[in-house]
Amino acid sequence: MLSARAEAHDNIKAWIASQLQRDTALKADRLLLQSRFGETDVRAALEELVQDGSVIEREGVAADQAAWTAAKEDLAASIDTQHRRMPQLPGLPLTEARAKLADRLQSPEAIELLLGDLCADGFARHGAVIARESHTPSLPDRLKAIEAKVRAALSAKPYEPPGRKEVAPDEASQEVIRFLLTTSEIVELNADIVMLRSAYDQMTRGIVDWIKTNGPATVSELRQAVGASRRIVMPLLEQFDREGVTKRDGDKRTLTGKTPGA
Repeated sequence: MLSARAEAHDNIKAWIASQLQRDTALKADRLLLQSRFGETDVRAALEELVQDGSVIEREGVAADQAAWTAAKEDLAASIDTQHRRMPQLPGLPLTEARAKLADRLQSPEAIELLLGDLCADGFARHGAVIARESHTPSLPDRLKAIEAKVRAALSAKPYEPPGRKEVAPDEASQEVIRFLLTTSEIVELNADIVMLRSAYDQMTRGIVDWIKTNGPATVSELRQAVGASRRIVMPLLEQFDREGVTKRDGDKRTLTGKTPGA
């Protein structure tokens, strides 16, 4: 940067370009603050650099075009690597993506702009991750036989599934459980109980329909109505209470009108 400025000490465009080549991106109003160039001259020079394509400016942030493109391509490559190595995951955590960009970009504004730029070019944010729009989470071959065993264990008694540690006693099977939770194919009632989404939906409809038809109900009444044990029905009702689907009044529960899962 110093060499570029020494060789063109009166060239304001060279000064801006050298600063952005060093820092990749800065808020435009921070450019050349400690220089002898005036704000009007800086603004005019920046516009010329944008016009000739060596600099981009978006939402008040100026960036070196080549460095910006390189940062964007590197992040895209990191996301693609994540998809290849761990296809069961929905994407690269945004915290990790931001950390990678922080090595190149000086401001949170620039980081968010680059993420937005990437999402306009074939990528998308899904909750706390970023992924290629074309990516669909899928289990790697090494886990497919284990997935079949997990599904079989949960399907054998869908309304009375075995405990999570019994279904998934090792890390590989726990990895399958996490995948099925991510894809919403199973539902977690508590730390010890997971069940198939289809069984959960059927049980939910059974409970809601029973209360609609018969009025406020006890745990025992609902347990008998859906044919499940207290071990399963109790955490499900507690989940409904937290979601505001049901309201507990003594030992009975009434519906609030809110749809489960909404």
